[in-house]
Amino acid sequence: SRSARVRATSTASRFLSSHALGEFRRCPLLYRRRKLGLVPDRDSPAYLLGRAAHTLILEGRVAYERAFAVGGPINPRTGQPFGADTFGLTPSTMTLAKSLTSAYMPLSAVMIPEFMYQAIADISKEWGIFGHGFTYTGHPVSMAVGLKVLEIYERDRVFESAARKGEQFQQQLRAFADHPLVGEVRGKGMIGACELVADKETGQPFDPKAAVGKYCLARMKANGLICRAIGDSLALCPPLVSSEDELGEIFALYGKALDETYEWVKREGLLAA
Repeated sequence: SRSARVRATSTASRFLSSHALGEFRRCPLLYRRRKLGLVPDRDSPAYLLGRAAHTLILEGRVAYERAFAVGGPINPRTGQPFGADTFGLTPSTMTLAKSLTSAYMPLSAVMIPEFMYQAIADISKEWGIFGHGFTYTGHPVSMAVGLKVLEIYERDRVFESAARKGEQFQQQLRAFADHPLVGEVRGKGMIGACELVADKETGQPFDPKAAVGKYCLARMKANGLICRAIGDSLALCPPLVSSEDELGEIFALYGKALDETYEWVKREGLLAA
C-alpha cells in the first residue's frame, strides 16, 4: 500500500540520512525474479528497506546494479580496481570482501566518508569505547593474505590484463546477439550474460515453469563448461588468468549449449507462436 511505502521510505531515510537517499530505482532483474516468488512484494516495508540497504548510496541519488553489468566493489573483471570506477559512480560507502584476499581467506572491510566516521568517533569518545566489534577483527593471517593479494594485483597488472582480455571477451560474447534464442547480450570486461527469450523480435520471455535456463545450464555442464543460470540469463565469469585460447574454447562450448537448447525448445514447442 501507499502508506506502507511511505513508512518504509521514511524509516530508510532515517537510517541512511536524508541527504544521501534520493529515490528508489527499479532493478529489471530483481523485478523479473519477483515474478518467480524469489523476493518479497515491492509494496512491503521489508522489500523497500532491503533494497535501500542493497544499493550504492550516492550523493543525492540511488543507483541500482544492472544484472551482470556492475560487479563487486573490488572488481578486476571490469578492468578497473572498482566497479564504481568503471561506471562513473561516486559512492558514499563501499563494502569490500572476497577480492581483498581472492577469497582464499575471510576478510571484509567498509569504507565510509568523513562525516560518517566522525559521528562514530564522537559518540565513541563520549562513551569511552566503540561499541561494536567482530571476534576475528584484524586477524593477522587474513590481513597478511590480503596484503599479498593486493601486491599481486599490482605486480601482475591484473586490472590492465582484465581490461585487455575483456575486449576479446565482449567481442565473442556479443557475437551471440544474432543467435535465435538470445534476446539480449550484456556485460563489461570479463563478465557478461546472454538472456534467452521465447520471441527474439519482441523479447517475450519463456514461461518460468519451462526452466529453459536450467536446461541450458545442464547442457553447458555436460559439455564441460561451468556457468551460472540466473533465471534464463546464462552468465559467464571466467578466471582472470584465462588465456586467449582458453576464452575461445569457453565460448565454443557456450555456443554449443545454446544451439542444443534451441533445438530442445523447438522440439518442446516452447518458442512463441
